[in-house]
Amino acid sequence: MVIFLTEPTSALDIHHQQPLFRLLRQLVHERQFNVCCVLHDLNLAARYADRVVLMQKGKVIANGKPQDVLTQQALTMLYGADITVLKDPANHFTTDRPRSLKPTGVPHWYSCE
Repeated sequence: MVIFLTEPTSALDIHHQQPLFRLLRQLVHERQFNVCCVLHDLNLAARYADRVVLMQKGKVIANGKPQDVLTQQALTMLYGADITVLKDPANHFTTDRPRSLKPTGVPHWYSCE
């Protein structure tokens, strides 16, 4: 069985995004479902996807494992923005944010688990 989803988390906060993706992962692992999900949230794609496809103007420009596809070079080229890619040592997933959004003068930077 294949489940197709387009931006399933677009109206959800973090509290509801994570359980949705945990449920989808459970369906993949326990019931051998396939999930094809269109996302613009690269952090969610990095954390939950087995494979990521980057597209630009309807053409595939990169395809593979998140850690191989969601690179600084690929994302900078795709978005035409100066992007920093950070590796999270706790779970080895990739996160990104434009350099202009880096906090300055903030003693602690928190992320959600």
